[in-house]
Amino acid sequence: MSRVTRTARLAADAGPPHVANDLTQCSQQVELLAPSLVKATQERISSPQQQVIIDKYKALMAEYAESMSKVRILCDRSVDPVDFVQAAGETMQRMREQSGSQDDPLKSAHTSNLITKLGWRVLEAGLNSGHAAHDAELRRALAQAQRRLQATAPGAGARASQQRDWRDVTAEILRTMSQVESALSGESIFQKQLDPNQPIFAAALDLHAAVREWSARDNEIVAVAKRMAVLMARLSDYMNQDKKPEVIATSKAIVKASIEVTKLARKLALECSDLRIRNNLLQVCDRIPTISGQLKMLTTVKGSSLGQDNQEDKEAINMLVGNAQNLMLSVQEVVSAAASASVKIMSQRGPRIRWVRKNYYDY
Repeated sequence: MSRVTRTARLAADAGPPHVANDLTQCSQQVELLAPSLVKATQERISSPQQQVIIDKYKALMAEYAESMSKVRILCDRSVDPVDFVQAAGETMQRMREQSGSQDDPLKSAHTSNLITKLGWRVLEAGLNSGHAAHDAELRRALAQAQRRLQATAPGAGARASQQRDWRDVTAEILRTMSQVESALSGESIFQKQLDPNQPIFAAALDLHAAVREWSARDNEIVAVAKRMAVLMARLSDYMNQDKKPEVIATSKAIVKASIEVTKLARKLALECSDLRIRNNLLQVCDRIPTISGQLKMLTTVKGSSLGQDNQEDKEAINMLVGNAQNLMLSVQEVVSAAASASVKIMSQRGPRIRWVRKNYYDY
């Protein structure tokens, strides 16, 4: 009990205010109900035939279960949905591997059930998040994942002939969680057909392809690199749609992310004792602020001339394309050099940044 309420308090402190207030109230209610439930349980054990005591016990148990369910739901909603799906994906994979190493059908079925429940929790948190509330495309993607999850595992009353092997079920759930993570982080933008007339989008796609194998959980460099790829892809779309305010706002976001990834990589480089790796990482870092600054200037120029079709505009586009390609390539090099630096640092001082490949989604 103390563990549940302690977790609820931590989630309330970190979550949005409107969720935090509800979570605090629910956790307090659980604390108040616990002693009454213990007493009712003792009374039922001592007087197992008295219907009044049995009814009281059942009522308290139902109220307690409902309160605990509310605490769980509110805890799920208090954390960032992207962080939640990343943590859940790794937890599911670990549970799956542990069950797979043991020849125990009952435990395997139990594991499949737990993974399914966790998958539904992730989906519910995503659907109820602020991200989905303001993004119709995200809601559609999550609804698609919801249908996929519903089709994966038959209900409890399904016939034995309808029951799939637990390995197939859990593998499909993990793939669905990958789909949810991509949708929540905006990476689903890369699922569309590549237009050869969108070289900036192609540059973003190249960066995404280079970093998507790494989990962004507990790895801010990878997380920012993925975010930059998504932003650059959106920039390409906004330019094609002649959306001037969005073009300028997105370029500013890219510059901000560029500063962030440079700061993170530079800090990591200074912790690395291998001079070759350190200098390589610092050298790549030094290029990014200059390139991103040029990007901001070029998108501002391009934004002021959207819809025009003249020689000056074409020259600006060519410069912008080259700049975007250089920036995406530089970020790729930062991620690669940072991974090498992290390996060196890990061998000397222990892990600083987690570099986990996302092959647990590939079956």
